[in-house]
Amino acid sequence: MPVTKLNVPVRALVAWDRRLLSTSRHIVLMMSGMQARWPAISADGTVLGGANIHFHVGLSKNYKPSTASVVHAVRTFALRDDELEAEPEVEPEPFDPDMDPWEAEQRAQQRERERIAALPVDENAFEKFSLSSSLDSLLDHKLLPLIKLRLQYELGWAGAEMLLTLSEKYQKKPEDVSRNYGAVSTLQSLCARF
Repeated sequence: MPVTKLNVPVRALVAWDRRLLSTSRHIVLMMSGMQARWPAISADGTVLGGANIHFHVGLSKNYKPSTASVVHAVRTFALRDDELEAEPEVEPEPFDPDMDPWEAEQRAQQRERERIAALPVDENAFEKFSLSSSLDSLLDHKLLPLIKLRLQYELGWAGAEMLLTLSEKYQKKPEDVSRNYGAVSTLQSLCARF
């Protein structure tokens, strides 16, 4: 979905990352660790088959990022190959004692810019932005428990969030919080009003 269609105030988008203002950028949510299962959760909200689901939020010029950038974004390990990691050796420019040091630095910077410009560019790359790691962490830790509470107690998003917050606050299971504090019936009656 294009980021500009989220109806987030422009000032907030600018504060987070200028790339979010671009109409050609899509916000992308990727899920990994499902071990080729879909759906990855059962009807009661439990994760199926020992899947270890992780979420990745980023930007792409297309609604579907390139396969190579997705693989790179979700990879949790890599094989080390010294030949692949080695930087190409650049021939040093012969030392000229008469050259101005500032001019030598300018030439070195120009060579570096040319080297970077020659690298291949992935137009549909999955790119992290300033909030990516925070959103990834939030979704990894809170989304699946919220879905489970919604399904288990027939709550809306706000009610499930409140029950999860209460269970974390009192350091008890949601079942104990609902039994001891009558939270579920209260939450259901509150959510029914809205």
